[in-house]
Amino acid sequence: MDQARLELRLAEARLEQFTLRAPFDGTVGRLDVSTGQVVDSQNPILRLIRSEELWIDANIPTERTYELGTGSSAWVTSKSGNDAAPIEGRIESLSSVIDPKTDTRLVRVKIQNLGGLLVGAHVTVAFTPPDAARALGGDSHPRSLAVADHASSPDLDHGSPQAASIGELSPTPSAAP
Repeated sequence: MDQARLELRLAEARLEQFTLRAPFDGTVGRLDVSTGQVVDSQNPILRLIRSEELWIDANIPTERTYELGTGSSAWVTSKSGNDAAPIEGRIESLSSVIDPKTDTRLVRVKIQNLGGLLVGAHVTVAFTPPDAARALGGDSHPRSLAVADHASSPDLDHGSPQAASIGELSPTPSAAP
């Protein structure tokens, strides 16, 4: 009986040694290995998506960014057609570099994903409250955004006013651009 318990403890220790644990809750977005493939600790084997908080990168015309500031509010609305209420977020950063080809600056907005937006979803971002924009008779600079996963380069969608990407927040601040 003692031999069986010892073998069980050894088996549990081996299992623990080969068990992967993520530093946060998420969904596997991509698996880069196959069953039976030999892996090492230096190469990623999967992409884990953290979607409870998201960021939206929007290329905004430079002249419209001067009134914006870090910590200012922004409203993100899903373009999925489900008439979801806008999600209020905060401007996390404004690029200090202007893209000379498009005369835009990158504005990063962080939101709590209470509405269940999917990474890769199409969204619209506005920088005035929805009620105030309606009262002014317009939408006060909304941006229809082409959306991409944050790990890839966002493609410009020339059919909409600006392009952006929606992606999961990196688990460490240093991993975000």
